[in-house]
Amino acid sequence: FGSRLSSLFVERSRSPPAPRPPPHADRSKVMAPKADPKAKAKAEGKKKAKPEAEEEEGKMQPPDRTAFDEATAKIQESIDALQKTQADLAKKIAERSGGKEE
Repeated sequence: FGSRLSSLFVERSRSPPAPRPPPHADRSKVMAPKADPKAKAKAEGKKKAKPEAEEEEGKMQPPDRTAFDEATAKIQESIDALQKTQADLAKKIAERSGGKEE
């Protein structure tokens, strides 16, 4: 572990440190460029042109809770059956290996 750690340290010490911005550079005063008002108007026009039917298609339907519960119940039934089978087999194994302790 120690040799591996020292090799990582050696590899890190070889790379130069990342350059830092000068301390006097105040980025809070820099403003983002203004957007073109014509492009904004075009985008608003495109939004209004969409029919409501297309908007409804794009929305996600709420989950069907009853279908989910039915599917979960079926899965749980199969799990219970398998667990019962496992318990029966474990009981059989315990019966057969019971004589070995004496």
